[in-house]
Amino acid sequence: MKNVFDLNRKSVRYDRKHTLSLLRIGMPAGITQGIFSMAMVIVQALVNSMGTLVAACSISVMRVDGFAMLSNFTFGMAISTYVGQNIGAGLMDRVNKGVKAAVILSLSFSIAITIALLFFGRSMIGWFTQTEAIRDLGMHQLRILALGYLAMAMLQVFSGTMRGAGDTLPSMWISLATTVAFRVPVAYVWAYLTRSPEWPNGSPDSLYFSLLIAWVMGALLNYLWYRRGNWRDKSVIRKAPVLDT
Repeated sequence: MKNVFDLNRKSVRYDRKHTLSLLRIGMPAGITQGIFSMAMVIVQALVNSMGTLVAACSISVMRVDGFAMLSNFTFGMAISTYVGQNIGAGLMDRVNKGVKAAVILSLSFSIAITIALLFFGRSMIGWFTQTEAIRDLGMHQLRILALGYLAMAMLQVFSGTMRGAGDTLPSMWISLATTVAFRVPVAYVWAYLTRSPEWPNGSPDSLYFSLLIAWVMGALLNYLWYRRGNWRDKSVIRKAPVLDT
């Protein structure tokens, strides 16, 4: 058994090259998650300023949104693994076919989920609250976000493709640009410009239109970077023997 696997103090040692490679690939993904969390905290302050109705509505909508996003995140993780394995095997033609298949599948699931939300979203929000005002406002917000789920389907596939190839920096910069540099200021400015007697601190639509635009921008930028093809040259394994399938 020791000929196959032997764990001891001599075999467990620091490898500078591999450590730096792991940090180069992993750090941008971790920073991206931190960016999302930071942006959510900043936007949450705006949500809270709009009153308890908007805050309660936001919680309900985000819970339904989490369900709607499951397929997008799943296909993003799947294509990342798929791309990494096939690039490692030197099968770039399979990478291209796999990305196309992932886009079709992800969009198909997102279309089905979006249709379900448009027809049954109000009932789904009712799982978390029976307050009619919250359900009405929540359904209105889901209609605003509907198109965004299709954009997120593409965003997750293209960013997952680049992550699988080891090119993780573009997704980080795109997230920083769309989520922090764009969405947060737009949400606050939109809210300021839509103040009214009904919404003294701004319309809650500002929260969701800014999010929708950020999603669409993120999908477009990730697609353009994917089409540029730089991720192909940054693969961890640049050249590998072609294996028979």
